[in-house]
Amino acid sequence: MLDRESVMFHKPGVLLISDRHLGNDAALRRAGCGWEHNAFCVRLIVSNFATKFKIKESKGHMINAAYSKTKKSANYWLHFISTEDRVTSPAMTAYIKEIEPHKWLQHLDEG
Repeated sequence: MLDRESVMFHKPGVLLISDRHLGNDAALRRAGCGWEHNAFCVRLIVSNFATKFKIKESKGHMINAAYSKTKKSANYWLHFISTEDRVTSPAMTAYIKEIEPHKWLQHLDEG
């Protein structure tokens, strides 16, 4: 079985897109790994969010926020999530805040 560190080698000009698996995270945080710029797979982020909260409209808002080209547009869609449901919105907002924004919001993409 291959370990993550041996297959996650750096290639200049290539963005590594991964899930938030703890093994991937540990390998990427290791000093000198060469993957200073990496991103999370939006499809997986949204899928995990939708599985946890089961609110179809919020899933759409997450997708729209992720692919927004400007901060204003992303905040517009994230605002809908924060006000969607009086009971679940605080938990949804807390869940989103745990995800590093520059790794899933396209308007923060450096490339």
